[in-house]
Order: sequence, then C-alpha cells, then structure tokens
Amino acid sequence: MIILKAEGTLAAVFHKTIKVMEQNVEWNETFAINNNTLILPGTLKSLFFSFDNKKVLGNVIEEPIKEEPRLMLGNALLENTINLVLYIFGKWGKIKGLTVEKDYRQLEQQMNDILREVEVQASLDATQCRFYHEGIRITYEEVIERILEYMKPDYLNEEEEEQDDTEIHDVSDWEKKYQLGLWHKIVWKSYETGISKKKLSAKERAAGRIGNDFYITGYQCPECKKPMYMVVYPKNKEFHIDTDEGRVILARAYTCMDCHRFYTPKPYKLLMEGSIYMMDFDYKMKESGVNRREARKLVKRELQDAPDAIAGVSDLYGGLTGNQVMGLWGHKKSYWTRQDTKAEVCSEAWADILQSYGVDKQYEYVSTYLPGGKAFVEKTVEELIEKIKRGEI
Repeated sequence: MIILKAEGTLAAVFHKTIKVMEQNVEWNETFAINNNTLILPGTLKSLFFSFDNKKVLGNVIEEPIKEEPRLMLGNALLENTINLVLYIFGKWGKIKGLTVEKDYRQLEQQMNDILREVEVQASLDATQCRFYHEGIRITYEEVIERILEYMKPDYLNEEEEEQDDTEIHDVSDWEKKYQLGLWHKIVWKSYETGISKKKLSAKERAAGRIGNDFYITGYQCPECKKPMYMVVYPKNKEFHIDTDEGRVILARAYTCMDCHRFYTPKPYKLLMEGSIYMMDFDYKMKESGVNRREARKLVKRELQDAPDAIAGVSDLYGGLTGNQVMGLWGHKKSYWTRQDTKAEVCSEAWADILQSYGVDKQYEYVSTYLPGGKAFVEKTVEELIEKIKRGEI
C-alpha cells in the first residue's frame, strides 16, 4: 500500500467530490493506493474507488493506516495520475454531479499522454480500465510506484525539519531531468548585498496594500531603492524553490515591482543581513535570448490564437499590462483606469476566476495562466467558510 499526502488544489478537488457525492466521510487528506483501489481514508468511514469492479463505495478500513504519508510536492505527473481517477469514474457515471465531456477514446489518449513518461500504457472503455508496462498488465498501485521511483522516493519521504523561515534540501540529478512545471528550470542564485530599511507611514502602508497576503514593507530594493512588497506563505503551504545551494522551502519572498526581481533570505538569516537568494526575471529573459518586448509579443500571440474560453484570462492580462498584452477579448483601457486600477483588476479577477469553475476549458486556462490568482481565491474562500462555521461572520 502507498500513502500520499494530498496538497493544495488536489485536496480541495477531492473534498468537493466527497461533498457532492453526499458521502459521510471525514477525510484526513491522504490517498491510500492498494492494488487497483484508491482509498480516501476517513476518521470512521472511508471512500473507495475500485478499478476492479468500477464502483465507488463508502466503507470502513479494517486496520488503521499507521504509515506516514509521502509528500507529493506539487509534482504534476503524480497529481495528474491521481486526478485521472475522477475523470475515469466520472465517465463511468459513478460520481454524482460530475460530467466528463470527452469520449472514451479521447480520455484514453489523455491518460496515455500523461503516463508515457513512465512507460505505462492505459486501456479504457465503458467496461474496464487497465494499465500495462511493456505489454504486461500492472495495477494502479504499480503505476503510482513507477512514478514515485521516477521521482526518487527517498527524497519524497524526507522529513522537513524547521529551519527558521526557510528550509533546505539537496538537489540531485533526478530533479534536473524531471519537469516539475513552469518553475522547474528556474534556479535562485546566491547573492550578497546590502538591504536598507526605512519606516513607512500609516498612509504609505494603506496605499501599498494590494491583497490579504501581500504587504508593502520598509525594505528597499537593492537595485532602485524603492519599497519592496512581501508575500508570506502559510505554515505547511510554502513553495519549494531550487537554488544554487540546494532545494529550499520558501516561507516568504520580497519583490520590487519595477526591477522584476525576487529575494528571500537564506536559512537562519534575516533579510537585512544581505545573505539572500535572488531570482532576476529580466536576466532570465536575456539568458534565453528573449527580451521583454519579444516576450510580450509571444504571450499576446498565444492569447489571440486561443478560443473564446480564454476570454477571462485575456481580460485580466490586459488589465495588468495596460492592454499591452491581451488576446481578442477584454475591457477598454479607460475601464481599468476610471478609478483605482488595482481594485478594478482584483474585482475582475474574482469574477473571472470564480466563473471558470463552471466551465472546464475556462478552468484549464485559468489554472495555466493565473495559477497564483486561482490559489489565492481558493484559500480566501476556504478561510471565509471556516469563519462562517465558527460564527465569526
């Protein structure tokens, strides 16, 4: 049996699935994979997705699971393979409220596109779902095991010991060859600099507030000396970044809106000590041979070539860039500048992101082009629900 810790959006999706299926399961946010069954363990009752009999059942686990879960660390291949379970059982009509528009051939192709990297082939139709490696049938558990082997399991099982605000791990060859998404090839560089700090007035702080998790600070950008903004990630929801000294859990980051640089202090260090990691996005563009103007053109062309479902993303990109980067859809520039541009963009972002949950293609575009905004909306909604439950609202 393999035990995995559910994280972020994936955990939210399965919580929602349990709710719409009206299953009385107090899920502990772990996945248990046993042979051809995916289990969502609960306090008393658990939810079983069985490939062998095509059933989704609530039942009691005979023996409590004592094994510590492995971390998924936002790995796209692993998350997609877990998420496929919902598509498959949704296509079989076993999940109330979930409609899968793709036909069996298209869904099978999607499965094979995802699993090709670990040399697994999938066969899916209305009667069965099977997995193969080199022509030999394997279980769903063996599929997950192959992915974990590809991801180096001993790294995933490593305990994360607290090191002030920042934690560090080794970076090895397996990570260099595996694509962990957009951020994988970005390596933060060690940097020694002097960072000064000045006291901000209450008026400056209020004017610089751009959201619940974003704060203007008195720390000055080492490059242009303007105030930097800080984002703080909640405990156990931090991001992992690669640095030239190893893998680090990012608890907080500072950025200058003009210089396009991000800074975070090294483990056991304070920002003012000047021993930091830095990511310079302007440098990364130069390194790749693409300047800012060319990058804007490429993104603009990509947005313009996309179907209507990208309208919300196109609109927000326009608002964020003064309509310099947008597709064929969006408000006029005067709409964004009629009052407070930041407030207008935030308002539209809420509307467009929430609307995307009702349309699969829109949700796909929002997840691809606005992952941070989507995560912020989901986190805020979760906090709001908790406050309602506690009677604070």
